[in-house]
Amino acid sequence: MNRQSLPWANWIVVDDGTVQTECSLGQHHLSLSSGLPPAESFARSLRAGLHELGEMPETEFVFFIEDDDWYGRNYLASLVVALMKHDLVGESYFRYYNVSEKSYHYCGNAHHAALCATAFRAALIPDVLALVDENDVFLDLRMWRQLKCSKHLQPTSHCVGLKAQVGRPGLAWGHKPNELRPDREGTLLKSWLGRDAPQALEFAIKQ
Repeated sequence: MNRQSLPWANWIVVDDGTVQTECSLGQHHLSLSSGLPPAESFARSLRAGLHELGEMPETEFVFFIEDDDWYGRNYLASLVVALMKHDLVGESYFRYYNVSEKSYHYCGNAHHAALCATAFRAALIPDVLALVDENDVFLDLRMWRQLKCSKHLQPTSHCVGLKAQVGRPGLAWGHKPNELRPDREGTLLKSWLGRDAPQALEFAIKQ
């Protein structure tokens, strides 16, 4: 994120891991207790981060940045352009990569964007908070279906969802195992992530 072509203003790190994150780029660190089930942890972290941003009067746009995914340097800039005209924006063309199996999947969403590829105007924070639910992790679907606002899906792909990394199990895989295509030499991953590809593979779950 520090290589983004458009500088970020406030970066809120919501941290409920057993080992606390060391923030060295000027992020605002919110430390929460660990141990909750994944869905409850997800909801609590979302609420904490959104409440924090809501208290910052300078907040104009909100992005969901997931720490186990990869973002190209023009990700923020691309969606900010769309946010100049719309309230809720996202990328419809999405790429997933399973770093443990060296396999990938393209996902063309017709009606919503993945949460990690979604952004919105800060005025919607109360409405988004109302949709957070401990029993349903698909906040992205609810936002795109239920929010009454101007929405825009653009056919770009500046983000890659990385799967099968070490740590707590993810809430969603974004694809089914039988939909994965092989990338045995890691050539495609290198073309997507460039110099960051070796680091992504470093955190793969060992088979």
